[in-house]
Amino acid sequence: MTDESFDVDQYLEIGIDLFQQRVRERYESREDAQKVWAFADRVAELVHQDVALLAVKKAPLWPEIRRLLGEQGLDEDTDFALQARLAWHLRPSFRDVANRCWQLSELVRRTEPPLVVKDFLNSVARCFLLDLVPECLVMCRAALQTAAEKRLSAERVKPPTNQKGQESFPVKLEEAERRGWLAPGAARELKSYVWHRGSKAAHSHPSADGALEAIRLTMGASRGVRQ
Repeated sequence: MTDESFDVDQYLEIGIDLFQQRVRERYESREDAQKVWAFADRVAELVHQDVALLAVKKAPLWPEIRRLLGEQGLDEDTDFALQARLAWHLRPSFRDVANRCWQLSELVRRTEPPLVVKDFLNSVARCFLLDLVPECLVMCRAALQTAAEKRLSAERVKPPTNQKGQESFPVKLEEAERRGWLAPGAARELKSYVWHRGSKAAHSHPSADGALEAIRLTMGASRGVRQ
């Protein structure tokens, strides 16, 4: 063992810096490189801002702007700048990803949920590893709903309704618990922590938290209601 510190995040940062340097080296003078890169990076920044919001008051005609950039021979530089900007923005900390992977490993159990539920759980894991917490909560809610409704359908159980005669997923959780597919008290916990948090993340509160506990509850419920 050596005393050298290894950090994959540093290697990725160095790689992005090197990419930007190599792009600028394509020009004859440092001044030209700086001017073109500054312009391309500014355009990339504006595109990224608008795409991240998916809505602006006065949306610029980006397809037309891209065409004009191509006519001026700047489309390639803008694409390079956009690649670099997105790399910095989307690159997770893999040190944190590794820690989150160990956290998930503590929840792993040997089980075989239905294929459609497994697909949702795969998305849950990816979202958690990349620290996409609101998305993770939404996927937990979807996995829970799919698992419970698939079991109810397989058992040919008439969809339960609330006091108003309306179908609702919380009532389906209560039915699953009544039939012994969930542990006593689990329906209430799932409703308050997984269902309501997932609904808030999807509809009103995209900065929600508590992903790891939601995953733990979802995995436990998926095992309980599997066929």
